Amino acid sequence: MELRGWNATKWSRLAGVSRGHVRLTIENERESIETKTLIALADTAGVSVEWLATGRGDPLSINLRIADDSKYPSRAKAIAAARLLELDERAIASVLEVSGLSADPGAEYWLSLIRTKQLEHANVAPVGKSTRKGKR
Repeated sequence: MELRGWNATKWSRLAGVSRGHVRLTIENERESIETKTLIALADTAGVSVEWLATGRGDPLSINLRIADDSKYPSRAKAIAAARLLELDERAIASVLEVSGLSADPGAEYWLSLIRTKQLEHANVAPVGKSTRKGKR
């Protein structure tokens, strides 16, 4: 990574991700990379997830659009990444309601929960609509 003077091998080692993921990031093939991997790469490099994912914004504004979540700091990062990926806001809202955990379970947990909630919302028929076919 030019900004830090790292090659792909060093960046992947420091972030704990595969060198292939770093290559995809460098070659602008980010859409095939999981959100948790983008978060790890951005955190390691000290750049914003938005900049790494889209190339927009200031690379050094690491807290760009990340709301404060002092109880679960990794949830805020996961939600920021989910919004960049335009995931369902209803799923994100459901995850924001989670409380009672003794410790922050980490960004991977929150991303998985957002995806699960998104699937749940997608499988629920809108109010007033029947999922059965009409009678013959």
